[in-house]
Amino acid sequence: MEFSKEQLEKAAACKNVEEFQELAKSEGIELSDDEAEAYFAEFNNVHLSDDELDEVAGGRVSKPHCNCNSKK
Repeated sequence: MEFSKEQLEKAAACKNVEEFQELAKSEGIELSDDEAEAYFAEFNNVHLSDDELDEVAGGRVSKPHCNCNSKK
C-alpha cells in the first residue's frame, strides 16, 4: 500500500491505534484491528527526517545502485 507524504505525516502524529484507525477511515482506507495495530506500531517505531520522508513518499533514490553514466 502506498501512502502520500501528507498521509504519512498524519499517521505519525496519531497518539493511539484508535486515532490511527479513524484517520485511515477518513482517508478511505479500511483496516482490520490487527492491520491498524501493525501499521501504528510501524509508524511509531520509525522516525524519518523530512528528506527521508520525501524519499519514501516520492520514490526518490538517494544512492544509485550503479553509476551508468561513468566512463570506463
